[in-house]
Amino acid sequence: MFEFQIAFSGKDQKVLNRLIEDLKSSTAGIETVITSFAQGGRAFVVIACDDVEKPRVSFSICDVISDIISTFYKLEFIENNLALPINNQVNLSAFKKALIAFDRETDKYIITRSLKIDHTIYLDEFFQFRLKQLRNKWMEIIKLANDNASYLLCNDTFIDLLKFLIDNIEVSRGLVNIVKKAGKFVLCDEDFNEIDQSSNPLCELDERTKEDEIWLISSLIALSPKKIVVYCNPFENSPALTLITQIFENRISILPAEKNGL
Repeated sequence: MFEFQIAFSGKDQKVLNRLIEDLKSSTAGIETVITSFAQGGRAFVVIACDDVEKPRVSFSICDVISDIISTFYKLEFIENNLALPINNQVNLSAFKKALIAFDRETDKYIITRSLKIDHTIYLDEFFQFRLKQLRNKWMEIIKLANDNASYLLCNDTFIDLLKFLIDNIEVSRGLVNIVKKAGKFVLCDEDFNEIDQSSNPLCELDERTKEDEIWLISSLIALSPKKIVVYCNPFENSPALTLITQIFENRISILPAEKNGL
């Protein structure tokens, strides 16, 4: 019997929920037991399976841990170190999300390469002591932004940097349609069905209870579509839509609201 424990600070329920959901999803079809408990201020997630399934389950564990660190831990690292005097919360949220998504595949590779699937991993200690290269990589771009904070107060310079980050995020879906229902933005697929973002860890960072425009821009960056079509009133006055047209300028089309497929 193979058994593995993932331990981390028990303060963040989102991390616990995401770990359990992703482990269950990635090991579907494999006979496993997944459970959790709290002890000494830590949360523990335990996964067990027959020895013969260890290679497959170990692969899933590596993938899930690399997702957790490259999203939740990276967000915390950015918030602790980024020091930009940007008062526009839509712009600031977009910048943070773009930093998280930027070069994420390399982040996951560095994390996976450093992992040893043996018996127990303490995520907080692993992040602090085994991922110095990763933290230095993140710090380089944060330091670049901090050192040039005065220039980034110029809107054109800020937009150029944000566009650079977004252009270097891997495209993850084809088309996203943006429509409004009951006064709120809704992200839809090609058939105008609302997109389920629950399986995307980058989307998990955003709560729909936040300001609608912050949620919209953050979700679009997380989904990273190849093409965006916005259906809106020609007199729509939205800072988020203005920003979207600037940073996704080569991917976006704007059509009258009455032309949507709803």
